[in-house]
Amino acid sequence: MGKSLNTKQRVIFLLKNGIGFGHFRRALVLASELEKKGLEIIFLSQAKSTRIFDEYKFKVINVPLLHSLKSNNAALAFNSVINFIIEHLNPSLVIEDTYSDDYYLNIPALATTPRILILRRVSGDAIEEFFYSGKFGQYDMIYVMESKELCIDKLKSPLVKSVLDNSDLFDFCGDIFFQPEESMKQRMNHKYKVDQFDKTVVVNGGAGGWHLGENVCELIFDSVIEFAKNIKNYNQKVQFIIVTGPYSEHLISKYDEVELVNYQITMVGYEGNLSALLNIADVCVLRPGYNTTMEALQGEGQLILLPGISYMEDQKEWCDYLHNEFMVDFIPIEDIKKLQKVLLKSLIAPKPKREKVRNNACEVAEKIIRRMKLRVIGNNNFLLAFNLIDYKEKNSIKQYVQRYPRLARVSFVQKDQSVSGLNLQDTGAEPVVVVNSLQQSIHSITEFMGRKIIFYNDSDLSFLRKQQYEAIYDLESLGIISIEVTEIPFTTSERTLHILQNVIANRRKYAPDFVIKISQDSDQNEILKFIDSIHLLLEESNLRIMSINESFNEVSNQAVGRYRWNYDGLEIRNLS
Repeated sequence: MGKSLNTKQRVIFLLKNGIGFGHFRRALVLASELEKKGLEIIFLSQAKSTRIFDEYKFKVINVPLLHSLKSNNAALAFNSVINFIIEHLNPSLVIEDTYSDDYYLNIPALATTPRILILRRVSGDAIEEFFYSGKFGQYDMIYVMESKELCIDKLKSPLVKSVLDNSDLFDFCGDIFFQPEESMKQRMNHKYKVDQFDKTVVVNGGAGGWHLGENVCELIFDSVIEFAKNIKNYNQKVQFIIVTGPYSEHLISKYDEVELVNYQITMVGYEGNLSALLNIADVCVLRPGYNTTMEALQGEGQLILLPGISYMEDQKEWCDYLHNEFMVDFIPIEDIKKLQKVLLKSLIAPKPKREKVRNNACEVAEKIIRRMKLRVIGNNNFLLAFNLIDYKEKNSIKQYVQRYPRLARVSFVQKDQSVSGLNLQDTGAEPVVVVNSLQQSIHSITEFMGRKIIFYNDSDLSFLRKQQYEAIYDLESLGIISIEVTEIPFTTSERTLHILQNVIANRRKYAPDFVIKISQDSDQNEILKFIDSIHLLLEESNLRIMSINESFNEVSNQAVGRYRWNYDGLEIRNLS
């Protein structure tokens, strides 16, 4: 079957959830915002349970967890099924959440489909693994749900720090989570008779997945139930609501039902409106999953988090941050015996006064839609700057350039003949180093406090290629991003334009970014004629001028895609 006729822009969320519902909850929030803006949403998931979709009307196609398949034959079969589905649905965009799946590399239908990654908080080591294994290189855009400063601060690699700082592939968009409406809170209040109690404690261990073979959720539930049975010297009526999650629902049968009722303990396997329940609770006892923590922070109750081992995230570091920013208590899961003491303190303590976390789901949805509308120009971009350090009539040249909208990103630089600061109109206060000769040592370059380097070359290729690339890689190892520009001394309009066109036509030989050096005796009429010619060249072609900042962004993006995926799952072969 061929591709379907897509009259409405369609977005596929390609998700994988093994031990919780976090990726799905976040994706559903974003999907709801995108649907409001007129997009058709379909979920293609790998999950053991799809109960979280019960509250929504989205179309859902679920397949087994591909990494759990026992043979290449099974993997190949399901890859063929997924490829058929994607090819038939013909999406305008595919969105994934946090963990790339190496099985999707073998799906031809994804090769030409734009892909976006939503990256929630992960450890610095995980980000560097994503980078060097080439996983980031698969995506057209990566939305990171924390600030740039916090994300970069936990990295060790200077190169990854610089790339994330300079690349426009990464958008540090802030938090995305579900915010329940007042009507949902009222339904939870009525369902669990919250008004009949002085305090309500909600306990949740996520969807109930196990980490490294140990069901820590069971340890948490045992501790809370023991506390409920033994609570003394507390003259208020307290109820305990334990949400086990669908993967630990079997634990409910472990406890005596009559005993639970006597101690005001309610156990449920799954609560579709958990976010609303967390919002109205007086105390929340949680595993520190991103979504449930963010949702609980929107309420006014006390939070007790129980960090432990989790895949590609440092839960202790996360809890330290939450404690400092939002007055959240936490106890490492190995110290679970301390939970009852902290729980009693939380029941007595007044409601904490903390700032609400901003939910950026709507803004991210708008960014995604704008991204979908962009026309990708790719290699037709080039940098063009004028070096006017020796020219007296600088303002007249700048004003003439401003006549043409297509030349709005032309840069003006001032460069001397040694390692120095480069004064740019579009980089703010951040210094950029100009290197005129590779004879200058890497040490002399890195003494300058900037993290951006411009290598000056000329149209005669006086640079030695090997030396240049060795220098560039040495700089990258120090976290310094570099671009090479071809410097063209201005002579006449016709001659300079001819050199520029020759360089553009020979991108493999020359650096297709330019600085036009205007000398003090250059003829102004010839300069203006050259500017007219550049504008005409842009009108008659699909070429586009980049600013210097955009050029550094593009080089950083190229660094993301330089590293190739290392296959860490089943190897898939066509079997005869």
